[in-house]
Amino acid sequence: MQATRPWTPPGGTLGEILEKTRERLSSLDRATTSSDEPSRIRARPTLRSALRKSTVAVIAEIKRQSPSKGVLNAGLSAADQARAFELGGAAAISVLTEPDFFSGRVQDLRDAAAASGLPLLKKDFHIDAAQLEEAKTSFASAILLIARALEPSRLRSLMQAARYAQLETVVEVRCEHELQLAIEAGAEIIGVNSRNLETLEVDE
Repeated sequence: MQATRPWTPPGGTLGEILEKTRERLSSLDRATTSSDEPSRIRARPTLRSALRKSTVAVIAEIKRQSPSKGVLNAGLSAADQARAFELGGAAAISVLTEPDFFSGRVQDLRDAAAASGLPLLKKDFHIDAAQLEEAKTSFASAILLIARALEPSRLRSLMQAARYAQLETVVEVRCEHELQLAIEAGAEIIGVNSRNLETLEVDE
């Protein structure tokens, strides 16, 4: 067991995003989809199986803006983008749903689900099990968990809650220490981010 470094709450941009996330939890949109939506949702493979291709498997991303790059495409249609990604050969689609820093919305996930049969990753700053319920009712295949954003015990508990909800998890790490934490927590899909979300600096 090497991942014994004490966890401290993140600062910088990541800390600000997490604070906004905690504020949103009290008014989390728990609305379910309309009754006619399930009939329009296509069956989709698991994210894990979609990534196990003999060629490079691309997870294409629906994102309006980011803290580091600013506005990317403020007026994009999630449905149109999802259809284009599927036609272009993407293996899966990542949908940014964080509203304050990325201009995302949960409705983008629902729109992408109606437009595409690819696995969908709900990319947000998940810190509470209530967000998993939102992901499930919005047709996500998987959720993102950021190792730096979560105490190790919290990471493990959210991974367990996701398994119970039949959601896959992608654990994002940025260093060897976080990789070790992810492995010890039982992560099966791990993403490496070269950008430090606290400082927004990129380690090339």
